[in-house]
Amino acid sequence: MDQEIREPEAILDTDRLLDEIFEKLAKREFSEVHFDPFQGGMRIRYRKGRDLVDYLTLSDRKAGASDQGSESVTELINTRLKTLSDLDVEERTIPSDGIIHLSFPHLNEDLDLWLTTNPTLFGEQSFVRIFRLGTPFKKFENLGLDPFAEKQLTEAIWKKGGLIVFAGPTNAGKTTTQNSILYILNDSKKNILTAEWPVEYPMSGINQVDCKFEIGYTDTVAVNTFLKQKPDIIKLKLEDHETTRLAFRAASKKTLVLSAIHVHSAASVFDRLRNMGISQFDLSTYIFLIQAQRIIRRLCLDCREAYSPSDGLLRHLKVDEQLFERLGLPFEYPGSITFYKPRGCSKCFGSGYYDRILICESLKVTPKLQDIILNKYSVREIEKTAIEEGMLTLWDAGLRQAILGNTSIEEFMMFGKRPSHA
Repeated sequence: MDQEIREPEAILDTDRLLDEIFEKLAKREFSEVHFDPFQGGMRIRYRKGRDLVDYLTLSDRKAGASDQGSESVTELINTRLKTLSDLDVEERTIPSDGIIHLSFPHLNEDLDLWLTTNPTLFGEQSFVRIFRLGTPFKKFENLGLDPFAEKQLTEAIWKKGGLIVFAGPTNAGKTTTQNSILYILNDSKKNILTAEWPVEYPMSGINQVDCKFEIGYTDTVAVNTFLKQKPDIIKLKLEDHETTRLAFRAASKKTLVLSAIHVHSAASVFDRLRNMGISQFDLSTYIFLIQAQRIIRRLCLDCREAYSPSDGLLRHLKVDEQLFERLGLPFEYPGSITFYKPRGCSKCFGSGYYDRILICESLKVTPKLQDIILNKYSVREIEKTAIEEGMLTLWDAGLRQAILGNTSIEEFMMFGKRPSHA
């Protein structure tokens, strides 16, 4: 493995090591850090882009640990992390999570980090990621939605009752999109409630519940209480049968439900919800819009390299006049198209990418799709019909950003899969 191994030439300075890691997080050199214990030491890895990269392997001998009872490197690092996040350093048998608040005046940067710990065979494994507690979130107009998705979503958020479902894996921007919508809808005439864990963006005028599972105050309990308070808008996650059932019950009572679910494509949401006990009638009646999302890396404008794509690549991408029309872009002859690839410079820390872009596919439940959902349907049939009605897939949205020069072909192809019927 391509990593540094620090051995016992000096006793481990935990504060210095963590300060070094935190500063790299503040500089956005990486977005998360994994502290993984093993017998006799700890491996530290960070995420750069999509991949985990080995950063450091520490031996217990470096920590001064011995058979006589000195603290291991795992215990030293976890004790420091837990102290910074006001967690109980003596509790090592159950998972825990907390927030670390840091300030870097020389970088003009304040940083909130989310710490989670998990007991493993050789000690507590810890995970730290950037967590934007209380920081300004993106306004709706700054999300970077393509024109088709923006139109669909703008129409849906002003409807009375029904569900808008945001689909995608962790770190797909679902919470950011939901909160940008709540910012627009926030009105003293409306009763708006959210069930979250944890609350990332405190918002004045909105009743936000920070669910506490350890005392039994789950999202299901919170949403059940919401329904007794005549809510106009609620925000929740569709992660279990009971909460999902309550979400559809709220939608049937003219409450707008902003929901999130871990599903990889818009059309697949129907299968997931049906497997959670939601009837085809409710699926076709109460869902207005499903928006599947991904976050892809934006090319660094200071060092990106232009190139002319090969004929084979253009054929693979099916680049023609129809494609440009579907993507809402002015047509360019294939021979004049320019793509860009990453190179790397000091601004982007050698990665070739700087900042991120939201891509999405927005599936509006039209009368034609309602008929399909009410009868026996397949995910393929739903997706095919939605594309015929104008939906851009994640593949389309990513390709659009590549044509605009904002990302690379390789980046969007990792996240978007072209439907076989497209």
